[in-house]
Amino acid sequence: MKKVVLVITVLVIGLVALMYVYLKSQLTAPVETASSTVQQLPDARNAGKIIRDYRQELQKESRLVLDEEDVARLIAATVRQHLRDSEAGLIRAVQTEIRPDGMRVEVVVNLRNVPRDQFPAEVENALQVYEKMFGQKALENFRVEVSGYPRIVNNRLQFSEDAQIQIAGFSVPMNVVLEQSRTFMDLEKQLQLALPFRHIELHEGYLIVTQ
Repeated sequence: MKKVVLVITVLVIGLVALMYVYLKSQLTAPVETASSTVQQLPDARNAGKIIRDYRQELQKESRLVLDEEDVARLIAATVRQHLRDSEAGLIRAVQTEIRPDGMRVEVVVNLRNVPRDQFPAEVENALQVYEKMFGQKALENFRVEVSGYPRIVNNRLQFSEDAQIQIAGFSVPMNVVLEQSRTFMDLEKQLQLALPFRHIELHEGYLIVTQ
């Protein structure tokens, strides 16, 4: 169960997906998802194969050109590799959208049956407020979104300084979240270990990574 909490703390570019965030006020109704590519988590065996296939292609060509479906598949596989079967069942979908101004990655999670004591007190309190406002059913499709421009800084995957995390319509700058969670940085490393690359860019609806 602790790994599910990690997933709620994280979102990657391609790979993540869920983060710890403080929600204390100004919550609005659940966000309707825009048109994007939707991917469910694969089983553990297929997740490993998906990552190996992308890694081998990158090693062979020194360059990967990924469309929205590729990005969603890679994120879903990376997330799945770090979860037990019971935990993976809580992740309903990973959704991605590549836009001229950046990427949007959203994870839909079923938090209805996750024990609240697994979360930090601030998050636990925020979920209670959310449930009171929208009902327990809303926790079955709890949406966490990260939007921004991906980049490599000092050999590390990051989002642009104006990147935002949005939960149920409430936005907070990503740098605020990063100050609260080293877990995000740990999972970033896992992503780059799975698919090592040194340069990343968006071009005409594609995510391009090179060694």
